[in-house]
Amino acid sequence: MHGQRLQGAGRRGYAQTEQRLSRCTRRGGVYRFKAIAVYYFDPSEQGAGAFDLYGSTDLSSYYDYLTFVAGIQARSLFDTGVDVGDDSRFLTVTTHSDESGVLLCITGRLIREGRGRAF
Repeated sequence: MHGQRLQGAGRRGYAQTEQRLSRCTRRGGVYRFKAIAVYYFDPSEQGAGAFDLYGSTDLSSYYDYLTFVAGIQARSLFDTGVDVGDDSRFLTVTTHSDESGVLLCITGRLIREGRGRAF
C-alpha cells in the first residue's frame, strides 16, 4: 500500500483519501480500515511534545499505545468520529505535502470481521 500525492488537506482530499484507505488487499485476504486521523508529521520535529511516528511501530506497551493514539488524535485536522479501543490495530499511509520535509498522514483503524459492511 502506498500513498499518492494529495493536493492540499481540504475535506474533498480527505474524503478521497478515506475511500482509498478503506480497503487494503494483502496476500491472504482483504483488510478494511476506517480513517481515525488525518494529520501532518514533521520527522525533524524535536523536543518536548514532539511526535515520533517512526518510533511508534511497537504498541505492545499500553503507555506507547496511548501516546500514539493521543498523538495522532491531537494532530488530526478532522474529527472523524471513529472510536479506538484497547485492542485496535492501525495502518498509517504517508505522502508528501506542499511543505518541504513534512508528510501528510492518514491513520486508519482495522475493522474486525463481522463489523461494518462487507465487500
